Amino acid sequence: MDEVIKERLEFLKLEYQQLISQLQHIANIRWRIRQLSLTLWLIALGVGLGVITEGLKVDFNILIISTIIPAIFLLLEASVYRFTYGHRARLTQIESFLSNREYNLPSTKQRITFKQFCVDRKKTYNFPVLDFYGAKTFGNDKSYELETDSTLHHMKSGIRVLFYHFQLVSSLIIIALQLNKLHSNTVAFSIIGISPLLHFSLVIFSKIREARIRRRAE
Repeated sequence: MDEVIKERLEFLKLEYQQLISQLQHIANIRWRIRQLSLTLWLIALGVGLGVITEGLKVDFNILIISTIIPAIFLLLEASVYRFTYGHRARLTQIESFLSNREYNLPSTKQRITFKQFCVDRKKTYNFPVLDFYGAKTFGNDKSYELETDSTLHHMKSGIRVLFYHFQLVSSLIIIALQLNKLHSNTVAFSIIGISPLLHFSLVIFSKIREARIRRRAE
């Protein structure tokens, strides 16, 4: 095997190990974000309902804050996911390349196998090395640009949507129940519709953002 190829493979090994370590660290950060969100949300509900304060007096201002907390943390986690998408995509490409099956490099569409790469003395086959964010691997790939450019895209998908919308809906139901108890008006329950309306708005704005990114990539 050519010495240059050996060196590149060694760098590829180091990159692979670093990516795994980085993604494990990011996964831990994302779980901490969810734990912090849940903690602050429960505190806001407790204070808003007067459960952890004297007098058991309902504070609607604090209850409204409890609806804002999950929205803020959804944005935060979606941003983290977007910023680290390149790492996950790059790791997947390395694993696919090393599998010894025929592999297509997204940036050039060149077909190559790991075996061909190892015996190629003319350097006909090229696979990017130390490309931690995947920019050289994916080039102008539209799907890659969408995943790494749009935070809104990640706010409407994944388990994070269920996690944070559960908090939001729960807060809205509690507010509606307290308003109904105070004013004896079932119209208060209409505010629960804010949650699906918010999700629908995210989908619409995300589609607009996706269309802009795709036009830019053309």
